[in-house]
Amino acid sequence: MPETEIELASAIENLRAELQVAIKKGEGQPLRFTIPEIELELKCLLKKEGAGGIGVKFWVINSEVKGTIANETVQIIKLKLRPVGKDGGEVLVSDIDAVK
Repeated sequence: MPETEIELASAIENLRAELQVAIKKGEGQPLRFTIPEIELELKCLLKKEGAGGIGVKFWVINSEVKGTIANETVQIIKLKLRPVGKDGGEVLVSDIDAVK
């Protein structure tokens, strides 16, 4: 499988988008759930790049990439996120397939 790289910010943005879809689908459902915490474990590639300057970026990678390559190092990042709504309150979602 080829190496897949996604910027860390994009991975979190995609998670946020998926949660927003779940929230929207949960509106009006008789059974909804709170999400007290989300725990993510990501394998990230720390890349040092330079062309007139030096920049460092974190890339989320697939789990098949192992070890280190030149100026790249694989790191595991664990994030604990607590979602809050616009009003600062709990986020409610629903599993619409489980509620019929």
